[in-house]
Amino acid sequence: MAHLGRGVRLLVCAAILQLLPASAVHAEGTTGAGRWSAPATLSSCPGTGTPQVVFPSDRPTRDTGPGAIVAWSDRRAGQTSVYLSRSEVGVRFGSPQLLESFPDPPGLPGYEGSPRLVRLSSESVMIAWTGAENGHWVVRTAAIDLGGVGAPSTISPPGSDALLAALAPGPDDEALALWTEPQPTPTGLDLGWQAIFAARGIDASPTRTIFAAAEQVAPPGPNSDATVAFDPDSDRAVVAWRTGAGAITYAIRAPGAPGG
Repeated sequence: MAHLGRGVRLLVCAAILQLLPASAVHAEGTTGAGRWSAPATLSSCPGTGTPQVVFPSDRPTRDTGPGAIVAWSDRRAGQTSVYLSRSEVGVRFGSPQLLESFPDPPGLPGYEGSPRLVRLSSESVMIAWTGAENGHWVVRTAAIDLGGVGAPSTISPPGSDALLAALAPGPDDEALALWTEPQPTPTGLDLGWQAIFAARGIDASPTRTIFAAAEQVAPPGPNSDATVAFDPDSDRAVVAWRTGAGAITYAIRAPGAPGG
């Protein structure tokens, strides 16, 4: 934990989640000491990125369902599909819901992305993922509540190529989406030369996301591994990323409502 300025706290961490379904996500059938169930499979397709899992409520129980929400992306033969699965009573996962399926836009064969799930302070859930539109990569978001997944919103600027980097919940029912925009070259998009953008948004009723216009965090350069977090005390947002030979750079955004 590093303290930056007036109490801004930056915690940079990385974890790899091995997806365990249904009974593995919930402690059903365990003793007080706890034990994992046998692994089961939600998807058998080749995946990209790390699967995401959240619980919408602070107190999920085997009787209240829906419980855990899992999101992931599958990729095969140049086609990417983004899925979400929600557990029912007893935390048993049903058939996955397809959020988007698209042919991968050309010029970025090495990209490996995954959706991001966060639980907001209101206990609703927001999802973001990298999709495709008119031959470009785009960043989309959607709200999730007991009624299901809301209509997706495209929050990256039209005509550009945007790759989701992170999605972080804030203390006031908001979230901050972070993405990179690799620069075009004659041979395709250059992941080694990217700009970094962020947009702040909310989960509005009924089941839709509203995001402010994108803000540039860093101009095009040798930027990679961007991540973001909120300071829960001051509502400031901190973005950190690698530059050049691996140096760590950061930027801080003062608090304010979407658009402010």
